Formats: sequence, C-alpha cells, structure tokens
Amino acid sequence: MSLASDQAPAPERAPARFRPKGPLRLPRSRLARLVHGGLVFVTLAGIAHILTVLLVPRYAMMDAASVFLGAGLDGRAELVKPDAAGDSPVIDADPRTAIAICGFDLGDGPLRVSARAGSAPLALSVHLRGGGVFYAVTDKAAQRGLLEFVVLSREQFEERAARDDEGDSQRELRVVSPQRQGIVVARALVRQPSDRPGAEALVSAMACGDAG
Repeated sequence: MSLASDQAPAPERAPARFRPKGPLRLPRSRLARLVHGGLVFVTLAGIAHILTVLLVPRYAMMDAASVFLGAGLDGRAELVKPDAAGDSPVIDADPRTAIAICGFDLGDGPLRVSARAGSAPLALSVHLRGGGVFYAVTDKAAQRGLLEFVVLSREQFEERAARDDEGDSQRELRVVSPQRQGIVVARALVRQPSDRPGAEALVSAMACGDAG
C-alpha cells in the first residue's frame, strides 16, 4: 500500500468572500439619477408649498362664515333653505334640521344674541370666519325659556368689565371671540316633515342686535 493512500485528504478551503477595498462607490450614472430625482422632489415640494400659501386665502373666503357674513343685518336671523336640487349652502347641514344665520362684525360693536326655546330641540353656535366653532350652547341651558349671550372682542370685554356696576357681569353671559368677524348659527331638529314649519319659525326668531 502506498504512502499516498494513508494520508487524509487536505480540507477544502471555502472561497474567500469579496471585500471591497476602500469605500463603496456607485456608478456615476446611478449616482446622477439619484441626485436628479432628489432635486426634482425638492422642486415639486417647493412648488406645492407656494401654491398652498397662495390658494389658502382664496378658499378661506368660501367658508360659511364668509358667505353668510351679511346675513341677519336687520337684527333677525336669516333662514337658510336648500336649493331646487335639495342641496344646502351650508356644507355640514343635516336635512333633518332647520337653520338660520346671523353674521357679525365686532368692529361695529358687541353683538347680543337671544333665542326662545320651543318644542323642537334648539342649538346655537358661533363660527369664525375661515372656519371653526368657538362657542356652542343648547336649549338645555335656557333660563326661563331664553338663550341669551353677548359676543365681543377681548378689548370690548375688558372695557365692559371696567364700567360694570356690581353684579352687572352676572346678568349676562359674555363670549369673547378670537376674531372680529363670524356668524351665529341656530339649528332646530325636524323630527317629522310636518315639524319643519315650526322649526324654521323657531330658528328664524333668533335675534342678533347691538349689545350697546
């Protein structure tokens, strides 16, 4: 027997893994595509931001508070009815409610709002121009069947408080508005179609006048 047959075969070495020398480098064509794509993304994002800034004031003028700012200037809420297609100009209007609106501009002075509770559930809310509700109350809070409050600016509130006689501030609810312009919305629930005339009369009776 030869010596070669008595020797164990030498173990096979695993092939050495490729390890790049130095930092990994992308092909120039791929790197150029990545840079170009990044620049395009940044440019489009900038254009979108600029368009948003330019268009926001335009669309802010289309909110309900801007549309109905001139409603109820005679001191009585203006009834809002659906058009011939059944659509209401108030975006979030529920077809089971009757709606009336008063607009206000506190530059003309504080606004006194009053409404009588009736057989239909009634709610009043104050909306800012540009969107947003900052005060709401229901007929559950009515005193002797009357819901009443005064909307005024911070300056008007401080001026009114400064000239109050003792106890005057307890006789009226004062709501400080963060903006000068907005609307007051009266909503009454219409349970049955036959209830609509009474609900519309209820919200239309909301008074919005000078609080002095």
